Amino acid sequence: MPTSRSMIVLLSLVACARTPARSNQPTAPVRSAESTGEPTGGTAVSDEERDRFLETVKSGELGDIQRALARTPTLAAARAPTGRSAVLLALSRAPDTRGKGQDFYLAADNPFLKAVLAAHPPLDPFETAAVGDAGALARLLTGDATLLTRVHKSGWTLLHFAAFAGNTEAVRVLLDRGAGLEKRAENKFENTPLLVALLTGDRATVQLLLDRGANLAARYEGGTTALHLAAELGRADLVKLLLDHGAAVNARTDDGGTPLAIAVKHSRAAAAELLRSRGAEM
Repeated sequence: MPTSRSMIVLLSLVACARTPARSNQPTAPVRSAESTGEPTGGTAVSDEERDRFLETVKSGELGDIQRALARTPTLAAARAPTGRSAVLLALSRAPDTRGKGQDFYLAADNPFLKAVLAAHPPLDPFETAAVGDAGALARLLTGDATLLTRVHKSGWTLLHFAAFAGNTEAVRVLLDRGAGLEKRAENKFENTPLLVALLTGDRATVQLLLDRGANLAARYEGGTTALHLAAELGRADLVKLLLDHGAAVNARTDDGGTPLAIAVKHSRAAAAELLRSRGAEM
């Protein structure tokens, strides 16, 4: 597999907005903080303080994050001029579980995100989708249906953020309102919501996307499929789910790798055993 999952998703999320705004985005900001980069609803902070806090969130030092917010709660609403926000940086933090088959937190289990949200920052629609407030999201969509097709500067839609965070009810709201199930991220990785859902591995979210018809034959960077990613993650339950929905067990990447070869390469014994039982080849 030519590219790791962190290269597929994490870079596009953490970098958040180093590319110009898409031409299909409204020119009006969702809220004032998006255009100014300053926290709202409290004492303004300096650019230096804002940038220092965003780097603290990015570094993943939970104690430092909590102490900074205790001193200046408005930092929770920090947003760099590029569009990078404390909420989305916290969402992208990953636990140290190398070799254990999961590299990202679900939103509900993310202590960094909880620390930022505890300071009650105002949320934009993308952050609302990410933190999983389905009711608030539905109200936003009722007020502005164009949010369904709006693209964040990272290249993700609301559905990408909700799927990545493992917020099944937010995903359901978006799909019921007509969100694009096969919408590719507008960045070089071109991921679909299904692929980003697999990264955090919430089974209910993956199941919902599959039940709604997510394309299992879709190819991503290097010719990978969703099954290749599930095999690399070592999530035998997700491998089974994908196979039960018709994923091609012997799909090959551009360099000839099969899901079984990927599972073996990454020492994912349970996933490899399941793939073999379904006729997988090396």
